[in-house]
Amino acid sequence: MGEILNLFGIDFTSEELSTWMDDSRRYSKDESRTKIFQDDSQRKRESAAQSLVELTDELLTESYEHIQKISQAGQTVLRQRVRKVS
Repeated sequence: MGEILNLFGIDFTSEELSTWMDDSRRYSKDESRTKIFQDDSQRKRESAAQSLVELTDELLTESYEHIQKISQAGQTVLRQRVRKVS
């Protein structure tokens, strides 16, 4: 997190960073923004029909792996740029 902020020249006070981190834990679909987000992906995956899980895996695995490679390459570039700035 600090690397990204440094890259863009953003300097948060510890209070601002704490507020930002607290806000990021809130459930985005809760209009009152009082509920804390709880990851329910495992519960949803367990409740899905096995045939749906298999079809989803078959259709999306290749795309997901491609996106992961792009993400890793982007992270490498970001780290190199941060090192140059530092």
